[in-house]
Amino acid sequence: MIENDLADTAVHEAGHAVVALVLGLPFEWVSIIPGDDSLGGVLGENPLFGTNPDAWIASEVLLAEKTVVYFLAGFAADSLIASISRETALLAATLDTADARYYADLLARQPGSTLSRPQHVRQALVRAGVLVGICEDVVSDVVKALLRERRLSRARVEEIAAASPSVAQARLLVEQWPRGPSAAATG
Repeated sequence: MIENDLADTAVHEAGHAVVALVLGLPFEWVSIIPGDDSLGGVLGENPLFGTNPDAWIASEVLLAEKTVVYFLAGFAADSLIASISRETALLAATLDTADARYYADLLARQPGSTLSRPQHVRQALVRAGVLVGICEDVVSDVVKALLRERRLSRARVEEIAAASPSVAQARLLVEQWPRGPSAAATG
């Protein structure tokens, strides 16, 4: 793998990790060590695994909304920070976008939802882009650390994020977003 590919992978994975941190989603570590089917990844337990989408309560719907944003955060970081084209970023995020569409579809089927699956995806992509943009300094610092260390624990990402006020600013913004099945498409 050439160094530029490694840097692009670091940007993608750092986008996921920083947005997970902002949204309060669990993860254990972020890595740019290639695996069998990926160039890197963020290891975490999906808190929605094993839940029944037909019986989701409000907190699970909110968690699903955050999960869609998380899955699109790598693409947002690729698009905003990495030196790759939008088409290449989309290709790199194929599995992420499939996961995002899956959860967006479940959200669209929730009682009272006024958004379609594509609208949920668009809303999440806008939100991911905003969060990555606000936290660009932290994403960049996580990228630098990933290129040095190759794998970072959540605690290490939190340590890096603590040096900047941008994560706190992003969390305040998240608290202001419309929530629930009838949230505005661009909220």
